[in-house]
Amino acid sequence: MDPGEHRNVYYLEDSMPVFRQDKINTPSMLFEALSKRGIEALVIPHHSPLAVAYTNWNEHDPRFEPVVEICSLWGVFEYFGNPHYCRATDSLPGNFYRDLLKRGFKLGAIASSDSHINNPGVYKDPDLRCVFKREIKQDKNPLSIKLPKIRLEGGFPLNPINPCYAGVYAEELTREAIFEAFKKRRVFATAGGKILIGLMVNDRFMGGELTLEKAEPVRIEGWAEGTDRIERIELIKNNRVIHVEPADRREVRFHFEDERINERYNYYYLRLIQVDGKMAWSSPVWVTCLDKPDLSIHLTSTSEKFPKSQVDEARRLILSRGRTYEGLAILTEREDSCKFKVRVLFRRGVRGRWCSGKIRIYNYIRYSALPFNFSPHRIDDVSDLFTDDGYGTLEWFVNLSEEFKGLSLYVVSPIDEVPKIEVKALIDDSLPFEKTILNGEIIRPHENGKVVLNEEHFRRL
Repeated sequence: MDPGEHRNVYYLEDSMPVFRQDKINTPSMLFEALSKRGIEALVIPHHSPLAVAYTNWNEHDPRFEPVVEICSLWGVFEYFGNPHYCRATDSLPGNFYRDLLKRGFKLGAIASSDSHINNPGVYKDPDLRCVFKREIKQDKNPLSIKLPKIRLEGGFPLNPINPCYAGVYAEELTREAIFEAFKKRRVFATAGGKILIGLMVNDRFMGGELTLEKAEPVRIEGWAEGTDRIERIELIKNNRVIHVEPADRREVRFHFEDERINERYNYYYLRLIQVDGKMAWSSPVWVTCLDKPDLSIHLTSTSEKFPKSQVDEARRLILSRGRTYEGLAILTEREDSCKFKVRVLFRRGVRGRWCSGKIRIYNYIRYSALPFNFSPHRIDDVSDLFTDDGYGTLEWFVNLSEEFKGLSLYVVSPIDEVPKIEVKALIDDSLPFEKTILNGEIIRPHENGKVVLNEEHFRRL
């Protein structure tokens, strides 16, 4: 596979084949090889959002990938910018655990040590520190949230809440039972100690799925046993905390009834915080309510959101009359009464090398954004950077090329309302694009590079 990708493969049986990278070099090829040979295997993405060793979620097979790491020695990967996310390398918004749930993937949550020693859950040296360091010029780092002021060499900072463990609810202590539990997502993740945590929704165990014919109150039961006093347990529904259970004790069991089932697709999971900072997460339970509208975002691939015809049309308009323009193309689409797509494409002309930009979204229930053609590899000591604060502000700093790069944005707004979206893009931090196209028409943006999208730009075709 791509040397930048990290997926760990576990076999149920011994003496299984070793697939060489020169023959099996994509995840899809791996999944196909396993399937053709009838091999029982678990493929677990390893620190999915880290640019240094990422996961390409355009290639995912739920038959082999039922779970993903939510934390390890490298940090916590629940959501971008959480207090313990990794600062030793660039991160890829869109690849964190909450992003994956929002994009429609059904993945259980586990943790792992990544200590590279045969003592599970223990790292070799609790005092490991960076040996070498060098300063990074901050003018090369316009999105300071992405890069540390010190580039680490020869080591990296540990997750402060180590060691990390994968917890499994298995019928018995055998390889077959543990394997089956992983397949059914009956797993949980802990950071800092061997904490026990569990969740049931309408008597459906975590990792499972539940279908309701019509909206009715959902009964939730959560439990935990800590290694120290538990400060609180948070119940998260569709990436928002809907209930906080205070504790201040080591063992907790609570019941909660969710009466607000307003969407067709829902998921619930628990997050636990101890007084000493140690944490744990349950896997979700997914609940489908058939009489409610679909307000979910099933954005599973970056490439499928940029149809070739649209890219070709943007190229034709930007390169008209034989000139090589810097080009910015914005395309909008209204799927139904509450779902909207925005695609932002940019390419290099003859002037600048870099494009910095910002998108601000107003009037939304949720949104998802994925980069298109961004490179995690460093050019002139700077990689293509992209941040998403989770609250409607996206920023990027990208090396321009003759091939288009850009963002796919999917916005869900209140029914029969339209989002307001501001797009601002500048070349080398100061120059507006020479040619800006909005839905096939050349426009003149504000002198600071801003384009405002409102109702007239989302009219149903």
